[in-house]
Amino acid sequence: MIKEFESAYVPDVVTIADLERERGDYMYRQPRVKPEELSYNFEQYGRFSKMLHKASKADQARSESFYKMVKYVKKHKDDPSDSIVYDFTQIKGFNPDLIDIPEEFEDLPIADVKPKDFARKKSNKKLVRTRSAKTMTNYDAWRCHDRQLFTIGAKHPNAAKFLIAPSLLLKVFGMPD
Repeated sequence: MIKEFESAYVPDVVTIADLERERGDYMYRQPRVKPEELSYNFEQYGRFSKMLHKASKADQARSESFYKMVKYVKKHKDDPSDSIVYDFTQIKGFNPDLIDIPEEFEDLPIADVKPKDFARKKSNKKLVRTRSAKTMTNYDAWRCHDRQLFTIGAKHPNAAKFLIAPSLLLKVFGMPD
């Protein structure tokens, strides 16, 4: 009984080889549905057929892009100054040696690969850098009775609804005239 408790306090020895899955399963590409092999009424389900075709084209483009990048990284993995290799191996944490390229993507050309093709997309979200600013300039406020927030259009600057207790408004701004 004491030996069992002592073995519970011994730390586990874990190596990378233990954590690594079988070589064939790392980043394994799941089988894809081929729309031409499905047996359903294409005329009756035309909308589904269009959605399936559109999704399969997008998936094919993403797969080609990914395997083109894997092929490029495998070829240039000894160059740590290459931004594509650094992003793929260090930032994303992939191991290019364990990724097997499927037969359909074996002949992808990598001569036209540029770092901007695989760069992370810049967000269009407007950053508010003055999170702790106490100034109330450039804000417009009005009492809202129906709890609906109206905006002029999709491109209108952001509007926000704050539910503030009237006692807090009195405390900050005083009694209105």
